[in-house]
Amino acid sequence: MSPIVSPLDIRNVKIMRYFFAITGLLILSSTAIAADLGKVGATDMPPQNTTQIFVTKILREKFEDRFGLNKTGQFAFLSRRIQNLIAIAECDCARAYAEEQQPLPWVDAEMFFDRWDTPTACSAMPSSSTSSGATVPLACTWGENKDHLPGTKLQVFALLVKEDGKWKIDDVIHGKQEEDGVTKTTFVQRLIEAGNQSSDPGICKKGKP
Repeated sequence: MSPIVSPLDIRNVKIMRYFFAITGLLILSSTAIAADLGKVGATDMPPQNTTQIFVTKILREKFEDRFGLNKTGQFAFLSRRIQNLIAIAECDCARAYAEEQQPLPWVDAEMFFDRWDTPTACSAMPSSSTSSGATVPLACTWGENKDHLPGTKLQVFALLVKEDGKWKIDDVIHGKQEEDGVTKTTFVQRLIEAGNQSSDPGICKKGKP
């Protein structure tokens, strides 16, 4: 004898089937959207986002994982020109340190900001850009447990270029500085100086464009 099925049971079964069908569609849609966003982020991340991610990384870095060593993939945010200058600078720094055993400016957050006491946080502001270049202002501040007074501010500008369809940081210049700020060099200039510290800097430059 067949079990008796009430109209209420039939309605519940229909509701459950509808629920599972809708859930399946939502999952498929979400997966497709995530895939599209991944493609956009990988190929055309806005210059403001590129700058913010890179700066957030270097503000938290340890010296042994400094971005000059590219241990956590920081070069992905930097132009080929900067990458080449970094390779030369790190090479020559190592040679100079072996000669003198003295503290040197390595390629880390301190060189990026030209400050021994790097900011606590930086916020990338909306950029101005053309098809080939972009400028991203960075508003940086110092917090507690720093040599600078809490609330001290620094403004720098990241200059980006497009390479292979992606925005890359190609230089950094200083804007409004803290009261005793004295930086007049660009990041590129500091990298060039760092690559000329040993007794024979030409050794590290061989084979570099």
